[in-house]
Amino acid sequence: MKKSCPNLFPLVVSLLLIPFFLHRKWRVVRRIIIHAKSKEIFPYLNDLQNWPLWTEWAMRDDVHYSYGDVKAGVGAVQNWETRRMSGTMKIIQSVQDERVVYDLDLNHGKCRLEGVLSLEEIDGSTRVTWLCKWESGPNPYRRYLDVVYKLLLKRDFQLGLENLRDLVGNRQQA
Repeated sequence: MKKSCPNLFPLVVSLLLIPFFLHRKWRVVRRIIIHAKSKEIFPYLNDLQNWPLWTEWAMRDDVHYSYGDVKAGVGAVQNWETRRMSGTMKIIQSVQDERVVYDLDLNHGKCRLEGVLSLEEIDGSTRVTWLCKWESGPNPYRRYLDVVYKLLLKRDFQLGLENLRDLVGNRQQA
């Protein structure tokens, strides 16, 4: 039994030290090309009531939504709640057919994210870029959670953009 302790010591020390070398600022970026004009895509991004139509979270979890008086554009607010967490998203900038910038507050301020959905027309199609960034708090061990969050957001953003592409494509065919 004494032999196993020296083998565990480097592992424990590593687990205690690694977070101090991880980033404090995190970001996730995902892109997709959608064969549509930006003016056809923009309403799905700018109107928060349309987000449940394409975001992956709405399709995976039982989400309860409520909205403020403003539903689209600057000042629009979406409150949501699942069994595990809650959040408030607010659009803070909206440039017609180009960009939507939002703030997301998770679990009553425990985590804050900034997001940008931008549209760039390229030869009759549109490149949609979804960027999200956040900072770790002062606790370096929380950065382990941020590694997991980054992986989950990469997956969910990619799936959400694919859902958006399919949704816009189906609307064009109808």
